[in-house]
Amino acid sequence: MILSAGAMPNGAMDTMPKPIPRLVWADLPPAVQRRAVWLVRDLVAASLPGAGVASAAITAAHVERNFRSGGATILASGARSTVSGAALANGMLSDALSLNDGHVLAKGHPGANIIPAVLAAAEEADATLSEFLASVVFGYELAVRAAMDLHARSPVYRAAGAWGPMASAAAICHLRRLSDNIIRHAIGFAEFHAPHAPLLPSLSQPAMTKDAIGWGAFLGATAAELAEAGFTAHDSEFFDADPFEDIGRTWRCLDGYVKPFPVIRLSQPAIKAALDLRDRHALDHHRIARVAIRTFANSANLPRLIPTVTEEAQYGLPWPVAYALVHGRFDVQDVIDGLSDPDAATLMARIEVSILAEYDALYPAKRVSDVSIETDSGELFNSDPVTADGDAGDPGWEDIVAAKFRAHVGLEPDDLDAPLCDRPLGRLPRDELIAAICRASGPIRYGTRSGP
Repeated sequence: MILSAGAMPNGAMDTMPKPIPRLVWADLPPAVQRRAVWLVRDLVAASLPGAGVASAAITAAHVERNFRSGGATILASGARSTVSGAALANGMLSDALSLNDGHVLAKGHPGANIIPAVLAAAEEADATLSEFLASVVFGYELAVRAAMDLHARSPVYRAAGAWGPMASAAAICHLRRLSDNIIRHAIGFAEFHAPHAPLLPSLSQPAMTKDAIGWGAFLGATAAELAEAGFTAHDSEFFDADPFEDIGRTWRCLDGYVKPFPVIRLSQPAIKAALDLRDRHALDHHRIARVAIRTFANSANLPRLIPTVTEEAQYGLPWPVAYALVHGRFDVQDVIDGLSDPDAATLMARIEVSILAEYDALYPAKRVSDVSIETDSGELFNSDPVTADGDAGDPGWEDIVAAKFRAHVGLEPDDLDAPLCDRPLGRLPRDELIAAICRASGPIRYGTRSGP
């Protein structure tokens, strides 16, 4: 499974403290192979319904104007672009609806950084599906480690675009079978130019900048291409953490979470608890007098806004809980068309949020909330402490992704026990490309009016 740099085709052994490992798809553990395909499916399902969202549409139009010549697909439109251009457009698309995967130790979103960048490079290189998937795994493993390292040495809570570029750059180099020396320069370049991206202002004033993910994918792709061309950089501080030491023994991709709701992960436990109470007790929102949410600090500090743009709906706590209690759901179309809903706005005024020290102590390894609902007749209903669906140990993890995939892409996931159809990915039409990387079949049926 692990090859030294000297064993790589087209790469000479470089002088460095330790060789950088390479991953071979056929030698990866079956659980890692399976998880890689599900992560790609999840990212596609999180991306496609956001094609009409302003942040994705503006970026795609910018890329089509300015990055015209290339063999990589802009997923929102099917147009072709350069590797870095497609990474930018598809990275922005991947976060347009806040429906993408994440990792609790990374405190962010590895897949949305890695998959758009590696896909663009795989198309340009006409790489095979197995080469693409192996490089996605490599990038995901590195992304989580880069995030953990940066959070440990930075006093500022940094967004995914601050650590994702290092992993995206390395994953593209891995796909292209470049030498250790080039990988080191690519990572150094990506770290040096990575956005500072303080996340907390993005939470308090939600806007299209969000987690800086599109920029992270773009920077990673650019760093890899410049390093391959001979652009040098000093060593990354990330190498001090020996990031490659346990790749092949510890698989961080198996610990990622997926989202059932298009909203920041911090809000998901409270939404789940509220919906469970509503359904279990057949609660009529007109009869709700008071809602109390007890949660951890980062969740409690989310802004209390009646949203006028989709980013405000995706980065709230009281609003999605109120909307879910009124409508019995909080889904993709609700963060697009459900803005300023008057019934949800009325109920939101009755919601109180507090921090429970016990829950705060568990963060970020666990995100826990509970909800209490009091009716106008004085009945009180209390949830248990709740974690969000889709966490790493959730037995319904794949079912959540499958439901999103069918709803927002329309394809039927193929059986992953069947042999891999290891086809080249270059120059496939968009719909064939999506089906190929997701190991799926059937005509694509985009699941929302915001799709292309």
